[in-house]
Amino acid sequence: MIKYKNMTTKTIKEKQPAGLYLLSLTEMWERFSFYAARGLLILYLVEALKFEQGRASTLFGTFTSLTYLLPLLGGFVADKYWGQKKAIVFGAVLIIFGQIVLGLEQVPLLYPALITIALGIGFLKPNVSS
Repeated sequence: MIKYKNMTTKTIKEKQPAGLYLLSLTEMWERFSFYAARGLLILYLVEALKFEQGRASTLFGTFTSLTYLLPLLGGFVADKYWGQKKAIVFGAVLIIFGQIVLGLEQVPLLYPALITIALGIGFLKPNVSS
């Protein structure tokens, strides 16, 4: 409630935009997916899949760099061809699929799962905020 001197009392009710809740939820799960993978990836590779520490660190670095570089591709494809909504849905589906495959704990599926997650982040991240 805002009171002005020598004026009537005016009540301002401001609501958040309807899409803000979906945006916040999507961003939260995307960041949770990325940071959980970052936090646990080397431990998972060394302990569960028996990778050497150097190989695990190299894979971690590659995954991290792809998650920061692939939004360039995702933004370009969304701007030129698909549009933001299709890119967001495609990115979310890729992240979900990659996390499911990553949970299977099979070494031959590890690289495709991480690439799928990185691609999903690449399509989702630059488009969801706008």
